[in-house]
Amino acid sequence: MTIVAAYDDGQNLWIASDSCGFANDMKAEYGSKLVRFGNFVIGLAASYRIFDIIQESINHNSTIRDVQDIRDFRDIIKNNLLQYTGASSCDHDNDETHPVSILIICSLGIYEIQGDYAILYHKDGYAAIGSGENFAFGALAFAKLLGLSHKAGFEGKEIIRDIIKATEKHCIGTGGKIYIEKLEG
Repeated sequence: MTIVAAYDDGQNLWIASDSCGFANDMKAEYGSKLVRFGNFVIGLAASYRIFDIIQESINHNSTIRDVQDIRDFRDIIKNNLLQYTGASSCDHDNDETHPVSILIICSLGIYEIQGDYAILYHKDGYAAIGSGENFAFGALAFAKLLGLSHKAGFEGKEIIRDIIKATEKHCIGTGGKIYIEKLEG
């Protein structure tokens, strides 16, 4: 359960996450769900185990050049899941999905890697993933509709923080400290 949202304010790209993890009736503070690698900031939702695998892979991989390279962590994710769950490889031979949602900001814009490894480009300048994504999408769309941008005198950091706060207010599966990263345009 989480919220990760991205917003293009016309000058910079912003991405923010909450910091809590939820399991059954328990809520715990886990920290940022964002990873910076060069000119990419990657936000992850759903599985902290997969988050750890991807973060470790990013920290040890110096060949990430584009969004496709991030998507291609597929084999790393599957192999580590097999070790973690103790399943045999044949249990997952036909599994074409991973249990994590990935949102990326980079110099080319905002991208999402879906569970089937499809890469979506968010041409409207905003996106969200996680249990609060519907709330965040509504707030993001409204911010764009109102023309909240750097050009109009609005700070992207404030916009994205307020969107996460609004999401946390209305979605029980989100919460905690808000982490924000920026890529200059």
